[in-house]
Amino acid sequence: MRPRLLTIVVLLICAGLLFWRHRPTLEVDPDFVNEAIYRQLEQRVELTCDELPLGEALELFSQATGIEVDIDSSIPPYDPQCLLYPVTWYDWKLSGIDTLRLLLCQVESRLDFVIHADHIRIVPSDYAVDSSRYQVARVHVIPAASLGKNGINLETLCDTMTTCIEPNTWVEVGGDGDLRKLPGALLVNHHPRVQIRVERLIKALTVVESDPWQTQPIYLTKQRVASPALQESLKQTVAYLQQPASLETVVNDLRSQYDIPIVIDRNSLPDAGVQLDDDIDVNDSVVSSADAAIAMVLASTGLTAIPHDDVLCITAGEEHDEHLETAVFPVYDFLQQGFSFLDLTRLLETAVSPESWDCLGGAGTQHSCGKAIVISQTPDVMRKIDRLFQGMRSLRSSPEIDSISVESPATIAALTKLATPVTLQRPEVTADELLREVLALADMSLLVNDPSVNAILDTKLTSVNADSVPLSEVLDEVLKRLHLTPVWLDDSAIVIKNAHFATLPFASLQIYNVEHLVSHGSPMFLSSVIEDSIAQDEWDSVGGDWSINQWGGVLIVNASPSVQDQIGKLIAALRTAPDACDRDELVVYRAPEPSTVMPAEFPPPTLRVYQLGRERLSNWATARWKEGESPRRFDLYLSRQIEVVNQTRKEELNASELAIENRSVLVVSCPKAEHHIVNRFLYWATHASQRNQETGNNNGWEIIPADSASADSGSAEAVRDLSELLKKINMLSEIPADVRQSDFAIGLELRKFLDRALSQLPFKTNTLYYPDALWMMVDSPEHLGAARNCIDKELSYLNTVIEQVATALEDEAEATIADRLLRIAIDDEAAHLKDSAAWLLKLVSDRRVKLSAESFNLLAANADRVASDLRWPVVFGTSVNNPSEASPLIPFIMDRLTSRPPDERKQVLTVLTKMGIAVGPALCKLLCQESHDMHSEIVHCLSQIAEMDSDAIALMFAVFPNVDYITHRYIAESFGRLPQHADLIRKLVIEYDRRETPEVKRRWQHFRAQLQVSLGDEVIPDQKSADNLGHNDTESKETARQL
Repeated sequence: MRPRLLTIVVLLICAGLLFWRHRPTLEVDPDFVNEAIYRQLEQRVELTCDELPLGEALELFSQATGIEVDIDSSIPPYDPQCLLYPVTWYDWKLSGIDTLRLLLCQVESRLDFVIHADHIRIVPSDYAVDSSRYQVARVHVIPAASLGKNGINLETLCDTMTTCIEPNTWVEVGGDGDLRKLPGALLVNHHPRVQIRVERLIKALTVVESDPWQTQPIYLTKQRVASPALQESLKQTVAYLQQPASLETVVNDLRSQYDIPIVIDRNSLPDAGVQLDDDIDVNDSVVSSADAAIAMVLASTGLTAIPHDDVLCITAGEEHDEHLETAVFPVYDFLQQGFSFLDLTRLLETAVSPESWDCLGGAGTQHSCGKAIVISQTPDVMRKIDRLFQGMRSLRSSPEIDSISVESPATIAALTKLATPVTLQRPEVTADELLREVLALADMSLLVNDPSVNAILDTKLTSVNADSVPLSEVLDEVLKRLHLTPVWLDDSAIVIKNAHFATLPFASLQIYNVEHLVSHGSPMFLSSVIEDSIAQDEWDSVGGDWSINQWGGVLIVNASPSVQDQIGKLIAALRTAPDACDRDELVVYRAPEPSTVMPAEFPPPTLRVYQLGRERLSNWATARWKEGESPRRFDLYLSRQIEVVNQTRKEELNASELAIENRSVLVVSCPKAEHHIVNRFLYWATHASQRNQETGNNNGWEIIPADSASADSGSAEAVRDLSELLKKINMLSEIPADVRQSDFAIGLELRKFLDRALSQLPFKTNTLYYPDALWMMVDSPEHLGAARNCIDKELSYLNTVIEQVATALEDEAEATIADRLLRIAIDDEAAHLKDSAAWLLKLVSDRRVKLSAESFNLLAANADRVASDLRWPVVFGTSVNNPSEASPLIPFIMDRLTSRPPDERKQVLTVLTKMGIAVGPALCKLLCQESHDMHSEIVHCLSQIAEMDSDAIALMFAVFPNVDYITHRYIAESFGRLPQHADLIRKLVIEYDRRETPEVKRRWQHFRAQLQVSLGDEVIPDQKSADNLGHNDTESKETARQL
């Protein structure tokens, strides 16, 4: 017993010593010695060494700073040679922290430094991660004036610190840093550098609370910006780069021949899978500047260049904490003008380098606190955020500014070049040759260093036929078809990658002032117009990469240069729309024709803006058309009636109506052929009140005189008055008043019916409905008479049918309108009226006019007499309207169900469900015959019927021998959703246990097991218990037999 007790005591002592050695210390640093050293290291250091061993360079650094530097005892076992690695430093005057960090990164071993006990200690990176040995505790007091409901909240402040200050080092995510809330203060246990950032954060937030209207960001860390001297060095012209050359050779050449201060972070290269001696093949790229040469190196290796004042560091660790900046951005003015913190968060994460935020796997974080938002991001992104906020404020204070770019000066210069119109015709050349020729027109180079991209460029043939098209559009079209994307550009070069491996394509951020364009709506509506009209499939609202955010009278757009160019032209056109309206010009703006870089299977859409006049404002203000109103919404009429074929599917035409300075305009995006229809239709509709109605008017027709626009195409137009017929249809006595639709709804259906007749003519016709009238355009004046006669004939048939129905109702009081229409629809003796009667029958059925039971039998027996294209609408409409009497139509509907594509089955099954138990046998029969891809839907339909009628339960039980095991599970799961029928299911199980036969035994056992899983043992007992229960339960046996 004693030895065992002694062993336990020894183990406890060892565990205690181990804990003592590695415990998270709370070493209070009352004199802030470590923080004083850290602040001292923020001062610039003068140091020069050329290929000196690291150990000697560290001694020089200690002499220059006056701070003792020692080597941790763990270094020799870690890498005995690391202090002998040569390092270089050419009197680049940086802060002590940056100097030390860039010295250590030049050796291949992963070294780091910590500040502890008033000196600097060099340690392996893994030791620095074990930060608990180098932490100190400090109490940070928050001024009482800054606390409170409208000030700094301690809970929010804690979340901000752990989110934005070295977020991977806190205990919540497995680190050693910790903090505790105290009354009016925080106790923080962390590194001195973190303590300094916490102190600066609290001070910055306090400053913002005392002066909330300030706008300049307050940085908690040193800004990683290139000094003017470094920027000037990078603009040097590079005459030649030897090919091929290693990464180390290229960097050494740039440093020695062009005096560019540049170092390589050697210990980060393994993270990127890069070695110093890897060759960089520039693929004959014309490298015009040092900046472009470095961009080519970065694009080919996946590395990043981080500026440290006068020195550029090439590293793979851009997202490491040491390279991130943290700043407090005052946003009180935004909050007062309608923005919320949630709006700001969405704006930053969707508009400013979306892939760099933590929500998409990046390193950037943000958190609101008090009247500010605290952001931790990479240097480039932080500069862009600052420019974004400044631009938003400038547009709000200076309404005369139309737009502001948020990009850097070099990127803006590149975008200006990409906006240059180019004219180029080249047939079937290699993509590489074409792209280089196109970019040469703007004095830009193509940088590529990816074997897969080179293979595409060298082998793919393409052509271009551009006439004064912006260079950005030509590039977009070529790269999209080659599945390539631009990822970087400046004013001299562009880098492209395979689109499958690029995180996000290059995008530019632009702010547009649209305050005067939304006087009768909101920027949200204008942003919807842009999303519906330009690059419809590329916005984040439909899963794309681009985004639009609105704030007050400002739109913030993140999109490709070509899309930004189109948006800029559209907004400029909308600004000039009132002048065009005053000149009575129908087309306010025509976007340039899309570049035909390669032959397109479907005509590309183009954008136009049409003016609709002044008097439409009151109608435009109605956001959505409501039942019973008389809408004058051209976008509604056009989008409901004009279809555009796009990649094997038909879509509605994109038309958006908005008001600008008391004038209404229509933005339309569609192919050129549809624009001709829109143009002619709007010309008639907008000038209807100005024309003399007496000229050319005969028998309800108005012949529209030809003008220059219509004469060019050789088309002819006419308008037919429909008001009397629509009134007769809408006022049919038995249509309930609550479902009477306006002329608009009936007119759209009437137009489709008339198009059915026009489609039989040997020439092309186009029709559109507008209140009380049908507008028609034919391909030539010679065909106009035949088209008019066709319409007149169909309208006369409809009038005849309506008159016959009215007469018959006087003689047959018991017959409904639907009954009489059905008789006409199947009467072969009046064949010319059959289609008109069938269409009217479908129309009144949709408006709750029911067929009698006798008529359903008549329809079932004579359905084949109805025209094939009207047969299903008639059957479906009458069945939905009166499903309880529609059982005679079940065979026809079941036949329709099996022949329909999956997306239409739900509609058919909805009708069947409403028929109740009468359709149960047919569904069960289909369940036994059809493949299981449809079984889930059929079982769901049967279970809905079972909720209304328990007889469906027995029908579903009866199919188990003839369906597969997957369907067994579907049925059992559906029973699990019918707890009200648990007793009945239990009785049926007992009965089937008694009657099971050898040939279905296995299937029954499987089905029974599925039932037990879905309903539980309480409802489905094991079989032995069920047998005993069944022998003594006469009632259950009798019930099961009856079912």
